[in-house]
Amino acid sequence: MRSTSRRGAFRGEPMNRREERRLLRAAEEALAGGDSNRALACFDRSFRARRPIGRPLAGELASVAKLRHDIEQLELLVARGRLSDRALERLEALRFVELSLGEGAAPGAKRHLQPFGVSPALRRLLGPAYDRRVHGTWPTAMRGRVLNRIDADRAADDYRSGEGLVVLDDLLTPRALAALRRHCVESTIWYHVRPNGYLCAYLHDGFACGLVLQIADELRARLPALLGTTPLLTAWGYKYDHAYGGLGLHADRALVNVNLWLTPDAANLDAASGGLVVHHARVPDRWSFDDYNRTGSVTKMRRWLRARNARVTHLPHRQNRAVVFDSAFLHESDRCVFAPGYENRRVNVTFLFGSRQRSR
Repeated sequence: MRSTSRRGAFRGEPMNRREERRLLRAAEEALAGGDSNRALACFDRSFRARRPIGRPLAGELASVAKLRHDIEQLELLVARGRLSDRALERLEALRFVELSLGEGAAPGAKRHLQPFGVSPALRRLLGPAYDRRVHGTWPTAMRGRVLNRIDADRAADDYRSGEGLVVLDDLLTPRALAALRRHCVESTIWYHVRPNGYLCAYLHDGFACGLVLQIADELRARLPALLGTTPLLTAWGYKYDHAYGGLGLHADRALVNVNLWLTPDAANLDAASGGLVVHHARVPDRWSFDDYNRTGSVTKMRRWLRARNARVTHLPHRQNRAVVFDSAFLHESDRCVFAPGYENRRVNVTFLFGSRQRSR
């Protein structure tokens, strides 16, 4: 799959919600049909229209933790010469707001994690470029392969013998790893705030690029027994602050989950942790999405796991390690002890293949 670069003007034409939903449905249909180029074109058009500089967006959220991320990201982009001196004005505005809102609390304070709405007054302080496509790399699909060699038969055997789980180390080629990591570090696409401090980037809102979809296509081609006839459902990136925890207990509404870690090993201060904990117990088909994917259901999920005495696998963080497992398994982030600093933030990319059930 080849795709064109998306560098250039970041000002798009406004789009009404009906047109946006139509485009996203078209993108989902294209993914289901294996047409990555068409899906990327739909995601790109939606993103350009969704976040033009200067136009307010309903329902925008922020948090002190997110503002700190954005400050660190802009500082890095300025240091690398990716932005003009005008970015310094945006930096000063972000620092002022972050200091005002975070005054009197330690860096790990829980109130720094709580999302809050971006009011018109706050939007004026943050400036027209806040949460907009200020800069991005959006790597295109590469010539040649982007995955290192995979022994597909052994991976399938390990998946079965591992009761629905297999680890693939050194998944990406060096140039693919470098390009995907740069996309996650430099691109201003981390708009979605979660209450425990991590940030999300989604296909429809800036994360989609030729390389991400090429990786998904190659995974299907290289793992025919596990993914060959299973379309990509969605993909996303998650980014974590060193001062906060990771993702809580949950399952996903898919058939197979591929979780890929991008942060260099030197950033992980505890080599025995920092990754994923997988409980080898499939959530019941009768459970609704809220039963296995909401914070309020964690007690129910823990009680259910205890009753089954399910096997537990702890998978330490390693850069370029992919964990492939049954999406119906309950799983959660392991204890994370990463070094301070923007480039040390833990970043994972998740690919979900196949739809297990619909929301009820």
